[in-house]
Amino acid sequence: MDDRLSFVDVLDVAGFNANARTAVVEFCCETLRDLARLPSKDLDSAISNLHKSLANVTPARDRVRLNATRCITLHALRMHCLDRINCDALLTPNDITNIQAGDVADMRNEYLEATLTDFTTKGLGEVTIPKLTATKWLEFKTALIESLSRIIGKNKIPLSYLVRETRQMILPLLTRIECSDSSPVRYTGVPLSPTIMETSSP
Repeated sequence: MDDRLSFVDVLDVAGFNANARTAVVEFCCETLRDLARLPSKDLDSAISNLHKSLANVTPARDRVRLNATRCITLHALRMHCLDRINCDALLTPNDITNIQAGDVADMRNEYLEATLTDFTTKGLGEVTIPKLTATKWLEFKTALIESLSRIIGKNKIPLSYLVRETRQMILPLLTRIECSDSSPVRYTGVPLSPTIMETSSP
């Protein structure tokens, strides 16, 4: 993830032409790790600077304009690589070599689902949690679950999982996940067995 050439190769697979690949490396970042560590707002600023500098240069063949799909792809790659770093499951050179256009499309879909969740939780009123007493357990429990379900954690997962009744890992916003007593859960390539989740649960 620290190799510039690998980043350029991924951009090629993602549909960036030669001028666009060079521009992204020049204005945004040079490696996948750099992209992952780049705050989202800074990535937007870098893309804006790219457009200001290269959208109207002459000759016309040297112009670079990233359409919405390309901008979303950069954010999706950023989120995927950051998840990998946070899970200590870094992409190996072989993983990067094997990335296909379909994999990039999956990353875009996961990013769009995550940002949609952010949007749909905005504007919801604050939930007042009553004081816990022997006679108000049901009201307390209901309010707590409602409050946690409106809070999206670092990995785009509602915090309601903290008070789940089952010990089984549930990640409803992620794709390619198997959840059952007999199958391991997979999150961004990291296998999590029910035993591990039980020992690490709050």
